[in-house]
Amino acid sequence: MNITDLLFRLTSYNAPSGNEGSALDEIEKILLPFGSVERTGLGSLICRSGNVKSGYRILLDAHIDQISMMVTSIKNGFVHVDAVGGIDRRVLLSQPVTIWGSRPVHGVFATTPPHVQKNSDEDFPELCDMAIDTGLGRKAESIINIGDRVTLRCELQHLKNDRVSGKSLDNRAGVAALIRVMELLNSQVPKAEIIMLLSTREETGEQGAATACFNIKCSEAIIVDVSFASQPGLKEHQTGDIGAGPMIGLSPFVDKRISDRLTRIAKNKSIPHQFEVMGGATGTNLDSIMSSRDGVPCGLVSIPLRNMHTAAEIVSVEDIENAAQLINAYIMQGGLQNV
Repeated sequence: MNITDLLFRLTSYNAPSGNEGSALDEIEKILLPFGSVERTGLGSLICRSGNVKSGYRILLDAHIDQISMMVTSIKNGFVHVDAVGGIDRRVLLSQPVTIWGSRPVHGVFATTPPHVQKNSDEDFPELCDMAIDTGLGRKAESIINIGDRVTLRCELQHLKNDRVSGKSLDNRAGVAALIRVMELLNSQVPKAEIIMLLSTREETGEQGAATACFNIKCSEAIIVDVSFASQPGLKEHQTGDIGAGPMIGLSPFVDKRISDRLTRIAKNKSIPHQFEVMGGATGTNLDSIMSSRDGVPCGLVSIPLRNMHTAAEIVSVEDIENAAQLINAYIMQGGLQNV
């Protein structure tokens, strides 16, 4: 499986939180060769494989949804929106978007020319004060409705050193890693049942993972998401380096047995890796999954990502492959069954 090609495919799908169905329909086609597929009440996609009779279930989770916006009003042909998830309003001015009305409508956030700005270095408009220009004028109201979703518009691009840049790599990078794991497992015989969960609504509260995990009754779980990559303006101890391998999570919320085992495997198999240290909650689906039923031991593997929640997110394809290799090796050694 070519991960770069897979990322181009995955990022072409639009899956705003709470409206992920069409993207999951396409991803289901990718997963069918790897196991049985089903949906949860909140639309999350589950793929089961491995030793289904073992009685031991390892859950692999990555959220499928992406940040987006929702139309709140249309005035004089200009479309106003509210955020669905952690939209960074600083990068929205002049940003191309797609409004998912009765038909897709391309638009761009209007911006005031610097020539007429009064305090261009100090003031920055709130999202509710911004407006999307579609070129439709007053015809906009015949195509666009209140509540329609709006997503960032940007095609994935190749960068140097095996890196790519674009929208929705949070968390299509994690999804790609787990699809790669399922491909690797397809030619192996794991000791446990493997349940891959592509969860909905992470960006708005982790509801997809929380509800799915309650029904799955897993023995342990590994959550795969993105985390902050090093760049100017961020503290070194809060970031990982792109291209230096997946980040193994260390936190009171993370089961130490899993993080220790992942670390040993990475060292023994010479898989590049680094660490992500958190003093409490991880800000991922792990925080909800660990509290399911009587508690689920959880591990966290993160892929370093730069420019999070923008249309210019950057990841390393090699980091995704190494994340998949690490998780595959962990599964083939039985997870916590032998600990």
